[in-house]
Amino acid sequence: MRNFVSRARGYAIIDLAEVSALCGFRRMADFQRAHCQWVEDALSSDLATHDDRWSESVAVGSEAYVERVKRELDIRARNRDVSEVGGTFALREPVQAYQPHFAGKNDLPF
Repeated sequence: MRNFVSRARGYAIIDLAEVSALCGFRRMADFQRAHCQWVEDALSSDLATHDDRWSESVAVGSEAYVERVKRELDIRARNRDVSEVGGTFALREPVQAYQPHFAGKNDLPF
């Protein structure tokens, strides 16, 4: 079973049966119930805080995964940095990449 999930830039196709199996569930319904519980637990704890790595990175995961994505992006990832926090790696653009375009835009007096 594949479901379409809305994203900011379009749609992604998620094979829920495969995700369920990869997470160790025999039945997709069990996975869906567990997933709902994980979300509820995260929202009711400090896990619901914003983590910039997920919204400001090209890739997040193991070092091998992030390095593979960087290698596959080739020249498009030339100025992107790999950073590590708590054993999780992220491929990001340097902060200064956006500063010339957006610096001062939010500093209006009103």
